[in-house]
Amino acid sequence: MKVLVIVTAFPRSERDVISPWLWITLRELSRHGVDIEVLSAAFKGLGDTEMWGLKVRRWRYGPPFLEILSYDVAIPEQLKRNPLYYAVVPLFLSGGFLKALSLAKSQSYDLLHVNWPIPLSLLSLPFGDTPKIMTFHHSGLTLAEKFPFLRKIYRGILEGADAVTVNSGFTRRKLLRIFPGLRRVETIPWPPGWETESLPEVEPEEKRILFVGRLVEVKGVEYLLRAHKLLRKKFPDVKLAVVGDGPLRPRLEKLTDELGLRDSVVFTGWKTGEDIVSEYLRASLVVVPSIVDEKGLTESLGVVAIEAMAFGRPVVASDVGGLPDVVTPDAGILVPQKDPEALASAIEKILSDRKLARELSEGARRRFREHFSKEAVAARYHKLYQEVVGEKA
Repeated sequence: MKVLVIVTAFPRSERDVISPWLWITLRELSRHGVDIEVLSAAFKGLGDTEMWGLKVRRWRYGPPFLEILSYDVAIPEQLKRNPLYYAVVPLFLSGGFLKALSLAKSQSYDLLHVNWPIPLSLLSLPFGDTPKIMTFHHSGLTLAEKFPFLRKIYRGILEGADAVTVNSGFTRRKLLRIFPGLRRVETIPWPPGWETESLPEVEPEEKRILFVGRLVEVKGVEYLLRAHKLLRKKFPDVKLAVVGDGPLRPRLEKLTDELGLRDSVVFTGWKTGEDIVSEYLRASLVVVPSIVDEKGLTESLGVVAIEAMAFGRPVVASDVGGLPDVVTPDAGILVPQKDPEALASAIEKILSDRKLARELSEGARRRFREHFSKEAVAARYHKLYQEVVGEKA
């Protein structure tokens, strides 16, 4: 089976950090015997190449200095930062369409797999009746919400897709509110963005809580700090590591001082590689206290919760967005958002009960292996590929 995967951006080298969950999944699919090719936008003149055994074809859309639209930040964020890039969008799409037209004439594919269908489903048109799967990421629905005319442009293309996939039930519900006529929508998450085969099984430190993420309103760190204040009454030696950075860091550090928590809370900034692995290994549990912010934004899936489960760490998370799809009773505890008392109670329950902590740890590893590992995700996509191609045969 030969599959063309269409994406807005793909790693520029094997050392690049963008979209690691994507290439990890595609490489695993190739191990299932799927012949994968990738069609992606160029970056500053970068041409076709091969990485991880995958042939990568890139479309050019202007002088090299313009070819940054879909790299380093998502396209909606790029447009927000610099509205002048709206003028580049037609070049971006026309360059992609011409490359797709060329491939449709010179190559034969059994299946197209289009990521970020708004706007990239347009690139599927030159391939005619070739079976098509469209994969929505939550951020990709932002444009459809912001610009209603896009719904009219893309509705027919999307309704003609043989299948649509999303990363969570939350994203699925949002998608079907915007495009209610889609005929087959399946929920398939993505794996963590790093290899998990050789993760060591290490006993955690006692009473060490971990948060990982951007320090922005939607992450709900304020409520975790207030919960930590309550926990100190029962566990004077409890520690909290806040791994990440963002615009709210000064305010959150000030709140930490006001709550008298400076001796038990550490703000580490961002960590990667072995450093972030070490943080997960040291943690007794991981907290994802996300909220629905004033703009209605929240977690579409909960990648940090999935990463925690890969290490066998129990998770305490808010019952919002896609987190209920990830954190089930065998792997952690869900609590109402913006509720420090509920957060503190759930954390206390795990820290106070070694048997429960061990059961949740084992359940987290099992759930990760069965639902969120690269093997599990690739197997589900492989099955969908076979079904879609078989239905069109």
